[in-house]
Order: sequence, then C-alpha cells, then structure tokens
Amino acid sequence: MSYSISFKAKVQDKPIYLEIGFCGANVTWNVRDMITNSTGLEWENESNNGYCKDVIPKIRQGLEELIDNREQYKRYESPNGWGTISETVRFFRDIIDAWESLLAEDEDLAEAALFWIS
Repeated sequence: MSYSISFKAKVQDKPIYLEIGFCGANVTWNVRDMITNSTGLEWENESNNGYCKDVIPKIRQGLEELIDNREQYKRYESPNGWGTISETVRFFRDIIDAWESLLAEDEDLAEAALFWIS
C-alpha cells in the first residue's frame, strides 16, 4: 500500500471536493514514522489534511530535516528495503514541485487548495 497525494478544492455549499493542479507524489506506507517525525504532521490517510499553504512548509521542514540529519532517520527505514530516506526525500520534492506548479498556475486557486492523502 502507498500514500498518494492530491490537491483539492471544496465546491462552495456542497460536500464535493475537486482535484486541482496535479500532484503525482506517491510513497509506500512503510515511511509513515519517518514522515511524521520529520514533519511533525499527523498524516491522516484517506483524508483532508488541511490547507496546502499550511502543510507545505512542514513538508519543506521535513525535507531539510531528512537531508541534514540522515543518520537520525535511518532507524525508520524499512528492513525489507521498501521505505527509505531517499524515497521519502523524492516524495517530499515531488509534493513541493507540484505545489510550486499550482502556485505558478493560479495563486488564488492555490490559496484554497487542500492537502489530501489517499
């Protein structure tokens, strides 16, 4: 199983969320502890995890944390090799790249973007 990230916006006055921009970031569930410890985020699967504008800074923080303190996070790597620091770094970079693309495309839409994990 894996985490897939998307950005969504809520339709006004409706219980409907539409995907906006494109985020193809995906990583194995095996890195959950690495993600939560490096970002400080709860990481709620199958859920809206808040506004991207609030989540992305924590993803950036997590990326820096993994790069700067790699040895500290080795203990969270999966023993079977499915879930490494390198994979998580790539995952974080993919999220950040997708966010920057959405911002460049439409700042107003990005302002309303919600961070979904599925």
